[in-house]
Amino acid sequence: MSELRLGLTYHEVRPPPQTDKRFTMRKENSVENIAAFIEEVAQGRHQAKYKSQDIPSVAEPGRAQVIVNEDFKNWVLEGDKDIFILFYSVYSQASMGALGLWERLAAMRYPGIVFATFDIRENDFPDEALGAWKLIAAYDIETQGPGGEGKGLPGMIYYKKNAAHDPALYSGPHDMEELEDFVKQALANPVKPGKSKPVPSS
Repeated sequence: MSELRLGLTYHEVRPPPQTDKRFTMRKENSVENIAAFIEEVAQGRHQAKYKSQDIPSVAEPGRAQVIVNEDFKNWVLEGDKDIFILFYSVYSQASMGALGLWERLAAMRYPGIVFATFDIRENDFPDEALGAWKLIAAYDIETQGPGGEGKGLPGMIYYKKNAAHDPALYSGPHDMEELEDFVKQALANPVKPGKSKPVPSS
């Protein structure tokens, strides 16, 4: 028995880089089975899968936590701490520098906050992260230069534990002093992080 993998697209309002929903049929390839499978998907009887790395172990104290598609909800919506996530790509040079900053911030062990990283090339944005994606995408468009290069990556998004559905974008300079100030303000505010200082236009 061979396995047929069908990529069925539901045209929902989902921004890129979210990929199509993937549904897998593990039955013998026949017209009847394919027709039945499509009908079952349409009726919501199959769960879609998105691209995700394996769920990592909990990071050691003083280290940044890796978050992937499949455990995003657990950390952000169901966790008991604030989460400051670095959305990055290995193809972004600025992201590489930001990863170093994130490890330094994590090493400071602020109580009540988790510094986390999310690789957007290896993980689709889960539903719970679409708000973050919109913030990153809007900032990218806002900062585009003549060559079409924006500053969307790395995207630094802060989630308050009691306001996770209303994340805040950090758009300030990528240096430790400014990031520390932002984190301290965010921790002191029980509702939503304070705004970061905008990066001066060049």
